[in-house]
Amino acid sequence: MLRKCLYIVMILSCSKADENDSYLEAPQLYSVTSIEPPGLYIHWRPVKYLMRNPILGYKIRIYEITESPEREAKLINKQPRYMENDTPVQQFHSNKIDPTIEIITGVNVKATVTDLKYNTIYEVRVLAFRSSVDGPPSDPVRIKLLKDTEYNAAISRSVNGCHLSVHEENVQIGEDIFQLIDNSYF
Repeated sequence: MLRKCLYIVMILSCSKADENDSYLEAPQLYSVTSIEPPGLYIHWRPVKYLMRNPILGYKIRIYEITESPEREAKLINKQPRYMENDTPVQQFHSNKIDPTIEIITGVNVKATVTDLKYNTIYEVRVLAFRSSVDGPPSDPVRIKLLKDTEYNAAISRSVNGCHLSVHEENVQIGEDIFQLIDNSYF
């Protein structure tokens, strides 16, 4: 004799979602570009988050990096030369100083910062935030906006390398006018 039985199987899934809800990853900086008047255009990759605990926005932190000028006379190719070396006092990728500028954006992943100074090094970092927690900052990008009588340039350094942009004369293509920018990557 066969009995018919009905089995009810319940599966209960438990996760530690509450612990991970507060975790935020660091944004990734795509580009930090100089603009005129002296300032920066910053673009980053957004962070992933859960809809039940969304981010409120991003904080852009800009640190003014102090330089130590060193001057010395040297022979280069048997010619006397006067060397000027401006060396940053704070180490690259350092969190030991307070930001000079902090800008809070919405969930946009692009921002423009103006009113910066020429011939000054700035370190740029971006982080996502919620009402109760700030996420980790992005890897830093350092940039120095250079101004001379003949050219404007920007030198930047990231964990991936160095980059030099020289802003030169304007070029006309058809009816459009573009600023010629010479980029070098190191």
